[in-house]
Amino acid sequence: CSISGYGATSTHSGVAGHDANYLAQLGVMHRNGDAIPAFYDPPIADIGGTFFAAMTILGALNGRTRTGKGCLIDLGLADAVMPMQLMQIAEFGANGTVPTRRNTYLNGGAAFYQVYATADGHHVVLGAVEPKFWRAFCEAARRSDLIDRQHEAIPQHALCADVAAIFAGLTLEQAIACFGHVDCCFSVVSDLGEALASSHVSTRDLVRASPEGELQALYPAWIDGVPPDSRRPLEPSGG
Repeated sequence: CSISGYGATSTHSGVAGHDANYLAQLGVMHRNGDAIPAFYDPPIADIGGTFFAAMTILGALNGRTRTGKGCLIDLGLADAVMPMQLMQIAEFGANGTVPTRRNTYLNGGAAFYQVYATADGHHVVLGAVEPKFWRAFCEAARRSDLIDRQHEAIPQHALCADVAAIFAGLTLEQAIACFGHVDCCFSVVSDLGEALASSHVSTRDLVRASPEGELQALYPAWIDGVPPDSRRPLEPSGG
């Protein structure tokens, strides 16, 4: 399995690149960010590309079992960006739509899928895409007048401002008290340290620590009810 930036047969074969280059060239960076295009942390093409490679290797091994023949896999990290855009590519094919920054529900154009600031400087996410979740949010906010406005054309600048005003009037603690128990896809924006200390990471055994306190992220899938190998001691660096 050969993994390169652009694949062996590309006109860019042998050209140096990193994740931001791939996102820029393959149409992702253009529609993300605010005033200027944005790339990401973690690097989605780099990591996504390795997962596509792993899946293809597994398929090749299964094929070898059936046919007795191996194969050569050629994967470009930039190429991995395209299947991640399957919805946007299909829409472009149907009507020529080119998504732009903060102009779709996935990149900040919708009030129901948005980041909001609280009165005390924290941030929360509302992901109430489905009508039942949006309705639950509006009812919890005591703003039933907003329910039917979910269907306003995107970008929903006026509705975003109205919802932003709701959260701007609440501290983080008040927002959690108001929406934390409601089935409306409400989440607090946590930093990495807060995420590592969360009950979710703990109960899912997503990270393990060495006696020296070194941390390692684990493969996230549970197999037959067994979690990742979080209880096996982590070898110290250089050990």
